[in-house]
Amino acid sequence: MIISFREGCSGNWLTTLLTLNNVYIDAEFRQDGDGTRIPKSVFHFDGNATYQTVQSVDQYNGEKFITCHSTDYELLREIYPKKTIIRITPKTKIFQSISAAFYKLGPGDTATVDLAHEYISDYYKIFTYKDPLPKIENSYIIDFGELSQIDSLKQICKARFDVELKDNHIKFFNDYWSLQKKVVDESQLFFGISKNQLVALFDKKNSVFDRACFIYFYEKFNNLSEHQRKWSIDHVPDTILELSNLMEYQK
Repeated sequence: MIISFREGCSGNWLTTLLTLNNVYIDAEFRQDGDGTRIPKSVFHFDGNATYQTVQSVDQYNGEKFITCHSTDYELLREIYPKKTIIRITPKTKIFQSISAAFYKLGPGDTATVDLAHEYISDYYKIFTYKDPLPKIENSYIIDFGELSQIDSLKQICKARFDVELKDNHIKFFNDYWSLQKKVVDESQLFFGISKNQLVALFDKKNSVFDRACFIYFYEKFNNLSEHQRKWSIDHVPDTILELSNLMEYQK
């Protein structure tokens, strides 16, 4: 089986969970594919370029699971003709996945708010508009947002992988998600949301990512563009409350 996913979509974590059997592996903030934190029964190849996908065949040793970032499903089907292809993509909890990519592979809180805002904007477009989804035989889509909900995860594991979650799986689930960054769920947002309502959702968080998210959310859900700002994103206060007081826009 092939599990394809973009950065931040917890593909290596899911694959590790599926192969736990009766053992336990410590959950990490980044359950990476470097060979030290995932089972030997999983083959991970880096990158999504065509040549990397082709070269993976020479490295594959018959492992039960293949994980990758490749989105060339026709090529994956050609070189692994008998493998089911699972695609993890964030239909829900999009900003949770963006946060994971930002902190695991991106600049993290060493970034400026401006850079974090660009990162959020770019990934949001990828996940909602550009991300190709498998439309070939024997391929399925899993919503990233359901992976953090234990009841949904149990259904997914049973239906797609024929795996019944046991106590060690549940512990691995709880440990992993307790390590992940907490972000606002976009299901809490609505068009026309006020700055005061948005401030309440963030619970006075002050990180670079949260401040960039605050700007992105407010502008997106109030149909505002950066050209309407009466302030500069290059000079953003340290708290969300101060930020909300700064953000004024031209009509």
